[in-house]
Amino acid sequence: MKELARDNVYNNENDFNSAFTWTVYGEDGGDWLWDNGEQYIGVCLHRGGDVRGNYGVPEFYRVGDAIADTGFIDWSIGWYCESGPDEGMVEKINEECSVGYYSNPGHHLYELLGTEDCEWINGAANVETEDGTYVVHPTYYGGDVGPEVLDLPSDGSGYLCDVSIDTETWLEAVLESGDAEKITETVCTFADVLGIENPEWDNSEGVDKILQTIHAFDNHYGSDTAKTIAEELELSISPELPEIVRREIEELHRKLVGLIERVAAGNDEYDTDEIEELMDQIG
Repeated sequence: MKELARDNVYNNENDFNSAFTWTVYGEDGGDWLWDNGEQYIGVCLHRGGDVRGNYGVPEFYRVGDAIADTGFIDWSIGWYCESGPDEGMVEKINEECSVGYYSNPGHHLYELLGTEDCEWINGAANVETEDGTYVVHPTYYGGDVGPEVLDLPSDGSGYLCDVSIDTETWLEAVLESGDAEKITETVCTFADVLGIENPEWDNSEGVDKILQTIHAFDNHYGSDTAKTIAEELELSISPELPEIVRREIEELHRKLVGLIERVAAGNDEYDTDEIEELMDQIG
């Protein structure tokens, strides 16, 4: 696994209610947006204040589909006009303020109507213009994700920009649905085994090696193999267990750690039945 792309959404047009940095990891040679092979994404969510600092610890995800199909690159809110005094303007809004026509549909809506001021009623913005009131609805569609990720303002006076995409809800909907899943705990466990400091950023040194190791386990021995091994290694050994049982668990953990280290080093010249035997012991 190698770093294929990295950025901060703050550097691009977006409607998130908080910024985040992101890194995509995958195999060399493909288009990371459309590659259907297994890829991974690391994210650091901004926690407020100056966007140049104050980011949370990274979360890591295994992506199930091509990234372009998940909705991960869909960062803007579109607008649909329900009604207004000028049918021509209603049609213009519905054509030009949908996602994809302009990079910032909300700003273009403001340009068309000449004001950001509105009255929010049941999730719709009622915009009073010289010609009359336009009722416009914020919309969002990305991958299999819909308007449920929108953070809608309470009823009352406000502005068009009061609506946003709730970043945490969006991340969960995009990166933890379908075949995708969060793998942060597995990443941290493997980092500990391999003597790598827990990542402080989504592109910290050693993340590529950790993800390559996780990928090797899951690719060769079946989905969730790395997760199962990590969960076993995280289990504490109760002092109430009989001594012989504790010794058996400790020996299993020693074998698992050794296996992780060998896979990370690219050494797969061992009995391919070994992993099945160890997984049987875990079970």
